[in-house]
Amino acid sequence: MSNPPSIPKGPSYRPPKLASIDWDLKRPPSPYRFVSCIYTIQLMGPARPFRIRKFVDTDLDGTMEIGQTKDLATKIWHFKGSVLGTSNCDTEGLTLGYIHDHSKWMRDRFGSKEDLLNSIQFTYVKTGVNFLLDSECRAIDHYCSLYGEPPVLNGQVPGVARKPDSGRRDIIGGPYVKCSQDRGQMRPGIAWLTAFPPSPLTDLSCNYSVHLMDRNDPSKPFPIHRPAKTDPEGTLVIGRTRDLAHRLSDIRYAILGKIRKGEWGLFHHIYDICPLLKKVHGPREDIINYLLVRYIKTKPSLLASGEIQAFNKYISIYADLPPMNSQIPGDIRYNRR
Repeated sequence: MSNPPSIPKGPSYRPPKLASIDWDLKRPPSPYRFVSCIYTIQLMGPARPFRIRKFVDTDLDGTMEIGQTKDLATKIWHFKGSVLGTSNCDTEGLTLGYIHDHSKWMRDRFGSKEDLLNSIQFTYVKTGVNFLLDSECRAIDHYCSLYGEPPVLNGQVPGVARKPDSGRRDIIGGPYVKCSQDRGQMRPGIAWLTAFPPSPLTDLSCNYSVHLMDRNDPSKPFPIHRPAKTDPEGTLVIGRTRDLAHRLSDIRYAILGKIRKGEWGLFHHIYDICPLLKKVHGPREDIINYLLVRYIKTKPSLLASGEIQAFNKYISIYADLPPMNSQIPGDIRYNRR
């Protein structure tokens, strides 16, 4: 077993233990009842952890989630049920099942959901209840400092407020929403983060995506590695808004450190702790010069379905969300344990 990079080494470092799991059990594995710990979920290949390509580097330990729990057995049990769709108690398990449903690459690589579970490994470090939150914060920040984004299934980084759900309906485990508008025939608009748009973008309702451009040639996107393949468009975020001018202002404000919530609060936080991001893309204050926004004007009533369609398309190609998206629409992924 390799040591997951999620546990920062230091004076108090303790090597993680491997949880022995029989996924065919009908009840949670009793040895882990009430085990308070920091855990790491790894995706395994035939002989070693599956290498997951991330924003700025490759995670050789296949880390899918870093978290905390007061009862490891319950976490394992709820994760299993949520992946298989027999329960909805674990948001990370639901997310993995959702990605499996939408990604042919994942199904071809790992087979059925039952087969996928057999490629899942839990490691854990026993931790006192009073130290769980602080230890989780340090472990997730350590991961973000190495790879420029959280693990695949982590939707919330401690210290960064989650984005409000804005009335999003839960689509996990329910019918998929399809956009009735033929978006493929629409010509997208383009805006730069450096622009302070006048009236044309004010009150513009749209689905949008934000793309990172090459610092040496801002006319070209900067390719971003994802698990299934590289995104040549450098997509950082997919979203929706009823007022694009206001959203662009919010993004600029968050990048410069005034907002600590949502995707751009996460971006600001990670930029502060990830040396490789600064090395490749320069000072955080300059990054807005290399962010391009593509948008499609959309009726307010179609915004949610358009966003879901965009997410599903991205997941189907790359088997993950864009690096800074904090949740699949309708799936507010925060700590419910």
